[in-house]
Amino acid sequence: PVDRYTEIDTARYVITYTFDAILDTTKTEKKTDQLCLEIGSHLSKVYSLRAYKADSIATDLMIKRIDNIVRTPAEPMPDIIYKNYPSGKLTFISRTVGGVLRYEEDYPIVIKWKLIPEKKDFLGYTCQKAEAVFRGRMYTAWFTPEIPLKEGPGKFGGLPGLILQLSDSQDHFNYTCVGIEKSKTIIPITYWPWKSTEMSRKKYLDTMKKMHKTPLKYSRAV
Repeated sequence: PVDRYTEIDTARYVITYTFDAILDTTKTEKKTDQLCLEIGSHLSKVYSLRAYKADSIATDLMIKRIDNIVRTPAEPMPDIIYKNYPSGKLTFISRTVGGVLRYEEDYPIVIKWKLIPEKKDFLGYTCQKAEAVFRGRMYTAWFTPEIPLKEGPGKFGGLPGLILQLSDSQDHFNYTCVGIEKSKTIIPITYWPWKSTEMSRKKYLDTMKKMHKTPLKYSRAV
């Protein structure tokens, strides 16, 4: 059923980011999306707002029993990241043409940030610069100690303040905060128990490479 989800926490903050990425390094085309970061008392959730809106429309049509629903995946990918869910784990869920794939990592993920004295104002907050090499890429982050949450977009976090901007040195991945809301109403953080294929992160990356090379093969297998 479309409404079979579990409420796993309540959002204290809702942060919105624009996200653009070059997923195929042989091309210059950038994929864009808007991401939502919901921060609760015990965990957080990052997901695509475009995918969420598409799901909401599809759900409404299903409730109204309208057939021939077209589901268009968000760009760059309709992935969901749960930090500290289950406790001590990061759960990554990817909805692909080959079905829902899921893997877990230890949480928190250790990122060895180097704090840089440079500062700037962004969205009315004083931000400080930080740099780190994470999984082969150099990243630059701008975080604000004025919002003392060790959170950020995607899998990133661990700084003494919320990350408002993040980019890699090759300009392949860029996150920019466009909205910060401290919740005044009850906003549940939800978990959807989709039937998924469990795997390691390495196997997930290998599977995605194969999907990009032969997408038709995987779409026919669904």
